[in-house]
Amino acid sequence: MSALPYRPTGEQPRGRGLADMLIEHDEIVAWAETRNATPIVIAQSRHPHEFARLSLRFPDEEPGALYEPVEWHRWFALFEDRGLSFVCRDREPDGSLSREFRLARRSRIPRQVARAAL
Repeated sequence: MSALPYRPTGEQPRGRGLADMLIEHDEIVAWAETRNATPIVIAQSRHPHEFARLSLRFPDEEPGALYEPVEWHRWFALFEDRGLSFVCRDREPDGSLSREFRLARRSRIPRQVARAAL
């Protein structure tokens, strides 16, 4: 499969609010599917076949960086190999679904994150 351009907006969340750290695969898939997001890997180097960063693609986002859509099992294999957690916000202050998330090493974040830097 060839790499497609993509600009990830979920990688650098801004603002403050309540957040959760998810490590259970089914919880992460449910969060993503509720928002119609799909798993991708993003190219980190000049070599298009070297994908280093995990992310999600939302259907209305504009292309930008090189990315490759992947199946959840491949995404989670990389997620586990890197010891990552999925830090996300479920709702915005206005009650709408939030798309804000970031991936962080499990060793750097406590199990429950309150008032996280999202």
